Amino acid sequence: MSLEFTNYDLHDQIGVGALGAVHLGIGKKDDRRVAIRIVHPELTETPEIRERFSKLMRNVSTLHHLGLCRVLEFGEVQDHLAVVMELIEGKTVFQLLGSLSQPLPHTRALHVAREILKVITYTHSKGLVHGDLSPGNVFHLEQGDVRVADLGVARALEYAHRYTPRFRAGLLCYVAPECLGGEVPDPASDVYSIGMILYKMLAGAMPRALDEITQPEVVRMVVGRRLPPLREVNDRIPVWLQDIVATAVHPDPARRIGSCEQLLDSL
Repeated sequence: MSLEFTNYDLHDQIGVGALGAVHLGIGKKDDRRVAIRIVHPELTETPEIRERFSKLMRNVSTLHHLGLCRVLEFGEVQDHLAVVMELIEGKTVFQLLGSLSQPLPHTRALHVAREILKVITYTHSKGLVHGDLSPGNVFHLEQGDVRVADLGVARALEYAHRYTPRFRAGLLCYVAPECLGGEVPDPASDVYSIGMILYKMLAGAMPRALDEITQPEVVRMVVGRRLPPLREVNDRIPVWLQDIVATAVHPDPARRIGSCEQLLDSL
């Protein structure tokens, strides 16, 4: 990709997702290493989406939380929307789980979930919903710190409820059923996504039906059925934890744990 930035040189691709590729950027003046997400052009078709993107990224860039991947710059580069972010030197939860042959110990999974919840409780207090939480944009650093990336990007692009074929079926597991039905993501849908990330860490692998079937089948299953209880997948999970996760991922938002703050208190 041949894009020119005022302050950064664009280098190798270091990640890719449904919203667009992430490249390494190097500061032209100070050699600072950053991550630059180049948004897929087909997701920014209208002036309204571009305007909302700029407004939300402006709000996100004002936030300061140790667990939040900071937005440093944003804008348009040769008709592509781009976000310059802090470069996180660590594994995503997706990569961490892929390197293990078994689920995370529940104490470690709880630590990660609590740290995510602290970040998202903070962003909700500022009126910002993530809308695209999954193991792919939560980072687990070697010293145990957790960082959450991509805040507001999906919401700005109306992407979390406007799926395209490039959204892998497996990622739909982390999307709240009401959003799969077309509703706009809200704090309750972030609760569901975090609950599903915790389910994934405790279960190790998603039930086969949610990991390997086609996208339309995933949508029907997530909307219409409940997940298997965690202890059927991993009998080392405490009963109390199984019950909390089940409530967090309830398909009916009215019967779900009401907020990230409440879920954090429960854990």
